Amino acid sequence: MSWSGFVNNVGEWEGRRVLYNGNGVELLDVRTSASVERVDDPEGVRWRTEAYREGGDVDIEDVEWTRRDVDLYGAAIESGTYSLGPSAIFGENFKIDQGAVASDIRVCASYAYDWEGKLSGLIVAREKRTNTIQRAIEPSAWNSSAALFDYYLGTWEGSGTITHRQSGRSIDVSSRIRLNFNLNGNLHQVSSLSVIGGQHREVQSTATRDGSILLFANAGVQMFLLPGGVSIASPIIITRGEPFVVELAFLVRPDERIRIARCYNADGAWMNTVFLQERRVASLNR
Repeated sequence: MSWSGFVNNVGEWEGRRVLYNGNGVELLDVRTSASVERVDDPEGVRWRTEAYREGGDVDIEDVEWTRRDVDLYGAAIESGTYSLGPSAIFGENFKIDQGAVASDIRVCASYAYDWEGKLSGLIVAREKRTNTIQRAIEPSAWNSSAALFDYYLGTWEGSGTITHRQSGRSIDVSSRIRLNFNLNGNLHQVSSLSVIGGQHREVQSTATRDGSILLFANAGVQMFLLPGGVSIASPIIITRGEPFVVELAFLVRPDERIRIARCYNADGAWMNTVFLQERRVASLNR
């Protein structure tokens, strides 16, 4: 379904694009418009983004993904939600692109890593289809990272699919995440993923919070809580011999989010991508 899902991004979009450094500090915020169209010979998609700077300057970026690119290096589902990136890394700069699409709104994120495996920058675009009406009621978590943190506390459950790179097969899965405070005042997270009728995997980790960043030191992961209901999870550093996950989540409604996790093995090879639709089933009163 990767290609047929990915082309559901075709159309005209408008919104804002924010550039962050590798520490999650905002560097630039600009208004954007994006045109996504299908092309032939070879079959693919052309993605043109225009960023409007103060003073009237316009930056134009053209990116093309062929159907072969998407089939080899990507995964997507029917909604248009996608994940694209290299099949293997180590010792060179690389980039991962992910997008969470919910009908007429979407969040697109680009993660740039340097040759040492450190996150060097993030670009996050929050867009809606052109000529669509903006919702009158928006989650307060779209306004600040502090509000988003309060929404993340509690228990989330969901379902979705895991798409395997080698076979292209998609398997139904369910998820559960509980984030609360332990007796030491640190954050404690229990995350599980279950194949329907099959395997179950659970991971426990602790985190400290520094403003808009959650640091899961024992897992070597940092999570950036960003405006617009967006969170980005990334390894602090990608190290040979250690599997890792790059994750994007978008709070679509106060108690509903889309989560995408792109998983690499210890050799730096992309193995699978998990697409989840989750709901908060219990909040945490502090």
